[in-house]
Amino acid sequence: MTTGGFSSKGLLNEEAVLKLASLTNTDALEIGEIAATLGKQRKLPIAIEVRIGEWIVFHASLEGSKPENDWWIGKKVRVVIMKQHSTMYERVLSEELGIDRYKENKVGD
Repeated sequence: MTTGGFSSKGLLNEEAVLKLASLTNTDALEIGEIAATLGKQRKLPIAIEVRIGEWIVFHASLEGSKPENDWWIGKKVRVVIMKQHSTMYERVLSEELGIDRYKENKVGD
């Protein structure tokens, strides 16, 4: 069983369906504002970032979020840019293949 019961095939299908043909600044701001509103309503301690390529168009750190949230966002962005897939897809694919990315990336092992 993988994280959340997802499959890499299902996540690839979701990526294909949800992929935007284009993204304007206005679109990016609207997506960020919707996410921030939902996060506030649900009292989620999250940071939200919407990018066009490497350009940060929207960023919000909601109540209860921490500075390290920005570090995690940066890490996830680098994975997406390098692999061209969501971090969830990469995690589930690794689990399906029996690859431990944490162990694989430790320095000094």
